[in-house]
Amino acid sequence: MTEDLEKQLFDKYEPLFKGRHEPHTCMDGIDCSDGWYHLLDALCGRLVEIREKYDATCVFDQIKEKFGTLRTYHHVEFGPRWAEDHTLLDGKSGIEKETLGWTGAGTMPAHEGIVHLIDEALYVADMESHIICERCGTSGATRTKTGWVTTLCNECRKEKKRKEKETSK
Repeated sequence: MTEDLEKQLFDKYEPLFKGRHEPHTCMDGIDCSDGWYHLLDALCGRLVEIREKYDATCVFDQIKEKFGTLRTYHHVEFGPRWAEDHTLLDGKSGIEKETLGWTGAGTMPAHEGIVHLIDEALYVADMESHIICERCGTSGATRTKTGWVTTLCNECRKEKKRKEKETSK
């Protein structure tokens, strides 16, 4: 991703990228093409909603393209509310089941629920990356060509083939 687009995400969602300068992470940049900028922007927006509601932050350790789809690596940091209320971590407190992946009414243990909400947001972004061109952001498809997997629209695929022919001459 270009430095300009990375900077926009880093500035807009600073808490999610706060570890990017720490030595134990691979988060020195976002290693995918610009076409997934809006996908990542939407993902980060959802993660901020979770952070604001539940005082738990998904902190990215790495974001990259692998096998033509988005891959994210992260850890969860729980805020002061979690340290003050021990029932949140011991399973005695719960949160409402509020996502599409959960069925029925009721609650689940708070810690488990937060991790599930974050994992679900990341999963949705991963699944959407299968059908979004990683170069331009329009509708695409994941395909394999000579062992290399990419998710591209028809136009970007044609452009890639054209460039490959030019460089092989």
